[in-house]
Amino acid sequence: MMTVAEKGWDKVSKNNLDDIPTLGEALEKTGYGKYSYCVIIAAGLNVLASIFTTLLLSYVIPATDCDLNLSVGEKGLLSTMMFTGMLFTSHLFGYLADEYGRKYIAIRSILPALAIFLIPLTFKWDVFGYFTFSSWRFVILLASVPPFVGALSLSMVKESPKYLLSKGFKQEALDVIKHIYSVNTGRPTSEFPLLLHITRLVRPDGEVVRLYTEGEKTARRFVRAATARKERVWEHGVIPYEIDGNFSGLHKALFKQAMRHWENFTCVKFVERVPAEHSNYIVFTERPCGCCSFVGRRGNGPQAISIGKNCDKFGIVVHELGHVVGFWHEHTRPDRDNHVLIVRDNIMSGQEYNFNMLTGEEVNSLGLPYDYDSIMHYARNTFSKVIYSIQV
Repeated sequence: MMTVAEKGWDKVSKNNLDDIPTLGEALEKTGYGKYSYCVIIAAGLNVLASIFTTLLLSYVIPATDCDLNLSVGEKGLLSTMMFTGMLFTSHLFGYLADEYGRKYIAIRSILPALAIFLIPLTFKWDVFGYFTFSSWRFVILLASVPPFVGALSLSMVKESPKYLLSKGFKQEALDVIKHIYSVNTGRPTSEFPLLLHITRLVRPDGEVVRLYTEGEKTARRFVRAATARKERVWEHGVIPYEIDGNFSGLHKALFKQAMRHWENFTCVKFVERVPAEHSNYIVFTERPCGCCSFVGRRGNGPQAISIGKNCDKFGIVVHELGHVVGFWHEHTRPDRDNHVLIVRDNIMSGQEYNFNMLTGEEVNSLGLPYDYDSIMHYARNTFSKVIYSIQV
């Protein structure tokens, strides 16, 4: 109960790896449709661009003999320049693609072609002059179309889920898989036949993705409930949120980082509130209590998660979001007296309620051991009158 250290992960042994759906099996469930065609078109256009560039040299170099007055050496240099670039930059761009993403690097690898516009040239424009449009100019114009359209098509395709998983961006990978399913089938992402919850990553060393079926999802989410009151559990594990406009961009980024932290290690999902769909939701705001939140879902409209002054720390926001998810303080569970001693004489006036021990009607400990390192556990001197520790 109430432990970030446990992370709610299932331990997967090598004996049952064959029974666990992998990334490839999840992608098979996305079907074949519009998104698949978009990927084929995007990849095809970029391959076509490379082929065009190669074939272009065999035609353009002889055709420009008179127009450009190239020497034999210059023709040779022009012919080998592209292949030399491929030879010496393929490993570099392969590394960059592995490090920063296939899509990110693929699009930006096209940008150097635009560098020609940065070179200072002297142009003489004659509006009514005569211009001879040679055939080789048309070929170059035609060859420029696939890279341009390819770059546009790449911008419409999501990053590879396999790459995202390899870099540890688990939630992003799940979102991409569900997006592919939605585009291919025309159905909402919520209808994806496998509810995805990652406990391991897909890597060559044998680590895998754990995928729960819809039935498994309901059971597992129920047994993970820190609060024993069912009405406080968020429906389908989805927590809609709004952020008060008084917070800065840095604060908003911090809140989203903390929400993503919970998404990475649990089954919950934070989504921006849609007024027509979400009547119960949380609001990041600032209240007189400073750092505080209701435990679980209140169920009667918006509920505040207060992030006051000096509360804008990652650990504190994660802690308060733990209350939102449904976690009580670890040191208030029914068996806490077997593990810690509360020195009440040292507690600040008005903060005693934070140390009241709860009953089994409020808390379901799930038989899990007491966790001193839980993000929901107070420090030794939290709300202490003096520097002496409250918890020993």
